[in-house]
Amino acid sequence: METSYGNPIYEGGGDKNLSAGIPNSTEALMAWNRWVKALLNRYKSKVKDWEIWDELNFGDNDINSPEAVAVLNIRTAEIVKKIQPPAKISGLAM
Repeated sequence: METSYGNPIYEGGGDKNLSAGIPNSTEALMAWNRWVKALLNRYKSKVKDWEIWDELNFGDNDINSPEAVAVLNIRTAEIVKKIQPPAKISGLAM
């Protein structure tokens, strides 16, 4: 199951489509944390494989730098592993 996409109701929250910017403000990242936790808690008994985001740089998108993506991947993986330690995570789809 994939954890993406962004949420434009938060400033710096990214957007809700394939290659939109990832969350980058404090408020948006806190919302992202809540989203990932809710998703994991809801589906951890059914889903064992998680993808953080897919095709972050689709087309010629240069909004999502490799460094920013790495930070989001680590942040998300830490939440996933805390809630579901045996989970498998893919997050390098660029």
